[in-house]
Amino acid sequence: MSNSSVRLSDPSSARDSRPRRYQDARIALWKRICARQLGGYDFRPDAVIAGHTVDFACETAHLAIDIHSGDTAEAAVFDEARIADIEASGYLVLHIWQNDILHEPDKLMPMIARALTWRGSDPDADGRAPG
Repeated sequence: MSNSSVRLSDPSSARDSRPRRYQDARIALWKRICARQLGGYDFRPDAVIAGHTVDFACETAHLAIDIHSGDTAEAAVFDEARIADIEASGYLVLHIWQNDILHEPDKLMPMIARALTWRGSDPDADGRAPG
């Protein structure tokens, strides 16, 4: 199954209870990063890293992307222990606000592209990030 056909919402998923704007932001970002559209890097939605789910992850670049709504109830997403676990697994965690995705997506893409190369990873190499 190609990444462009991956369903972003599963009726049994707890993430589906998030507000519509969050889902819209996820879909908008997915359309920009799926199918190796960003420098040849491949992303997975709802990736589990160190026992924690992130919105998207690129295994080659060891990059995790978390989308945040800005709601105060979402403060648990920024849990230091969760982020420390993910980072201890060798991933860089990129936090992106849903409003930035929905209103200024063109400004995000260069930032994500820079983050993809934070370890000097090459998507055309052997499929694994160096390190």
